[in-house]
Parts: sequence; C-alpha cells; structure tokens
Amino acid sequence: MAEDSEEPKEFYSAGRNLEKYIFEQIEGNRYLVYQKETVSLLALKPISWQDGDITYFPQKAVLWPLVSLKEDYPKEDVKREDVFKEVRKYVYENVELPHESLYDVASSWVMASYIPEMFECVPYLCFIGPKDSGKTRALEVLWQLSYRAILSPSFSTSSLFRMIDRFRPTLCLDESEIYGNEQKSEAIAVLNAGYRKGQFVVRFNTEKDDCDYFRVFGFKALASTNIFVPTIESRSIIINMRKNVREVPLFWDKEKANQLRLKLLLYRFDILRETHSISEDVAWVLNYLPIRHGRIAELFFPLIAVSPSEEIRKNLSEYAKEVYCKRLEEEKASREAEFVEILLNLKDQVKNGKLATQIVTEKFNEGKPEKQQWKPESIGRWLKRLGFNSCYISKGYRGIFYDLNLLGYLTNRYGSKEPQQPQQPQPTPLHERSNKVEDVEEVEVSRSLQDLASKTGKLERLTTNIQDKCVVCGFEGRMDWQVTLHDGSWGLLCGECGVKLSKRLGEVEG
Repeated sequence: MAEDSEEPKEFYSAGRNLEKYIFEQIEGNRYLVYQKETVSLLALKPISWQDGDITYFPQKAVLWPLVSLKEDYPKEDVKREDVFKEVRKYVYENVELPHESLYDVASSWVMASYIPEMFECVPYLCFIGPKDSGKTRALEVLWQLSYRAILSPSFSTSSLFRMIDRFRPTLCLDESEIYGNEQKSEAIAVLNAGYRKGQFVVRFNTEKDDCDYFRVFGFKALASTNIFVPTIESRSIIINMRKNVREVPLFWDKEKANQLRLKLLLYRFDILRETHSISEDVAWVLNYLPIRHGRIAELFFPLIAVSPSEEIRKNLSEYAKEVYCKRLEEEKASREAEFVEILLNLKDQVKNGKLATQIVTEKFNEGKPEKQQWKPESIGRWLKRLGFNSCYISKGYRGIFYDLNLLGYLTNRYGSKEPQQPQQPQPTPLHERSNKVEDVEEVEVSRSLQDLASKTGKLERLTTNIQDKCVVCGFEGRMDWQVTLHDGSWGLLCGECGVKLSKRLGEVEG
C-alpha cells in the first residue's frame, strides 16, 4: 500500500488530502486544487501538481465520470442544503424508489460518499427486485453522482480489492458480474470486510514470499434479483425495488450530473478543510437514532451526520426506526427464535444441567413432514451457533449445557415468550444427584446453605424471569440465582437464598 510506504518523488494520483491542499483529478488531465489556508480554488493546466519535493501526475485512465470544467475554476459558493436538494431532485427524477424516505437515504448516501475518511463504518445500499424493476437504473444514478463511482466494469475479484486499495472508489456492483462460481467467496470476503475501516483482505505474494494487505473500506451499492447472503444484508440498507408506476426519463441529463459532481466535489473540499471532524460529533448524531449501538446505528450514522437540516435528519431517523423494527420482527420469526422457544419449553427435560440434542430434535421435528425433519447433527450445529456448549450425555448421546443466562439473553433478543409452567413442577436437578442436599423441611435453611456453600463451584445471577422452586427454602416463584456444584449438578435459588449463599461463599473464600 503506497500510503504506508515511503513516498516516491513522482506519484500518479487521482487526488489527495494533504496538509495545506486538497486536490482531485478532473477532465483534461488536470487537477482541481483547493488551498486550505486561503480557501481558494485553482484549476491546473496539464500535467502535474507539486507539493514540496513530490510531483503528482493525473492518472492516465480512470473508471469513473470526471468533472468537466469549461472555466479555470468555479466562481460560486456551495451551500450544503442546496446541494442536497439538487441531488435529491436528480435522484427523484431519474429513478423510482418504493418509499419516499429512500430519496433522503440515497441523497445522504451520495453526499457521505464524498467524505469516506470521516467515518469508521459506512452503509451499503442493496437494491433487490425482479427484472425491469429499476435496480440497474438506481446503480446508474448513483454512478453518475457519487465520489469516484465505478459501475460494474469487467474485472476479476483479485483486481477488485487492488482497485479499492488504490483509488478508494464508490463501487456500484451488479451481483451477476461479481458472483461467478469461482469468484463468489472472494467477492463476499471483500464486501464483508469493506464496510468497516481498518479491515483488510490479505493475499500471499509468492514473488515477495510475503503477505500483501489491501484496504477494502468504502461505500458500495449492489443490485440483485435475489436476496444477498446474511452477512452482506446486515451491512446494508435493503431497498426492495418494483416496476415503475410513474414515468422516468429514458436517459439521464449528463450535463446536470456533471454540474452536481462539481458541487459535490466542492462540498468535499469544504468539509475536509475543517479541523473539526464530523465523526467527532457522535453524541448529537446518536440522538436521532432509534438505537445507539449495533448495526442500525452504524448504517445510519453517516447519513444523519451529513444531513444539512433538521427535517431531513428526522426523516432519516423515522426510516431508521422502521428498519430497526422490521429487523426485530424478522429475528422473532427466524430459525434462531424457533430454537429458543423450543429450549424454553424443554426446561423440565434438563438433567444435571444438560439437555440431550435428541430431545430437542424430537421437539423440532414434531408435526413436520418427513422430508422437512432434521437430524440431531444439524440441530447440534444450530445450538452451537446460538452459543450453547456441547457436552456428553451417556451411551454415545450428546447434548448441550443448559445455560440459563445465555437463554435469557436469547429470549430478550428474539422476543420468545416464557413457556407456561407444567401443572406439576418437576424436581430440580440438584435434588436428583446422589449426594442430595438434606431435606429443607427437616433441617434449618442456614444449615442447608452452609452445606451448599462447601459444594458450590459457581453462583450466577439470572438475567431473565424464570419461575421455579428454590432448592434451599422451597419458595415457588421467580428465581434470581443459579448455583452449579463441583459435580456438575445445578439448581435455582430465590433472591433471598442467593444473596445469603453469596455471602457465605465470600466467607469460605476468605
């Protein structure tokens, strides 16, 4: 990577953000140069730009639309809100999107693409729909306006990450052109890593007998007739396209697009000359988001950060909330949610803190046609994906450790309901072990706690509402603690007994 190595004396570059200057290549093998101190513009004649002892030369060939200047330099000031309005109007006139707020999303995305160095994470835009639904047209509109936008040229996947590392472009990719059978895993690797700054694609260089590291961070828009792999969808704002209802022009206005690219380039210069970075204003941006952490916050942060007015920020905030709620509903209807519900309902089948995979399999397959039934091996892999540790049961049977804290977290995440309690509560596993705790009806609670403390391996506070029976005092209701003994057996404690046992354990350790 050229930026991490010693600078050569002569350098081919499409543009740079230097200490005193910002410059970008424009049509005619020229640079548009912005001097930060004097806030002035210079449109250089061919062929080079010199900063100190380094001479920069324009790229001989570029793959994105360049700004064309009829004069030496633009004379007008650029107001951010006016630029946004013009971009939004251009997008609206040239492509039909299924939701009014998506015009704000697309316009903010275009503006954010001009300052990728300001963000730690960037959202992808994914257009999904049948043929003739406007997917390709949407990519073409973004290609006309976005920063160094490259529209699906014919290149191998290996050249894809090299191109991103060198030019830092905005990619507008049609899935059919990057997802050939041989290239699919390579393309997915680039897209999975490319939404967050600081991630790399690593390739071994046989000639150097060393590894090459390629930056793949940047804005990307994709189009497909089918859904994307889950990892890419989670990094994207999904736009489900449909056939046009209103008429859009057959051809876009190239001159208008050129004027907008110039204004957006000046917008980039204006932002980058400021000493205060947009990414430092985290607090006020997060105030507009329905959730201040996680993937939704990452996706919408850049869009809200560049929005020039309160009205637009509120529109984006409302749409972010819709996306967030939709994803929550999708999670509740997911396969993960189904397994969480099954595990909750199989609580009475847990023995010594373990649940057999075969039992989960039988419950999962209940009522399903034979062709839709799963084998225990597949069930086990899904349970492991949810975070449960596998264990040996007996006679070759395998299972999972029934982790109540993990189950509580999963219940909150996937919206599963607590199962109804059986009419006759089953005895807890702690009472089933060979060395039973003495009957609490015959021995005082304090003696039971003392005996329990000497055999306790771990005591955990529960994070979800579990209704059961306390193994010490016999209280039936909400359990707040789980105790695991040295022999692997476990039981549940009410809040009062859990606190008492915690104090006794402190005394024992002391």
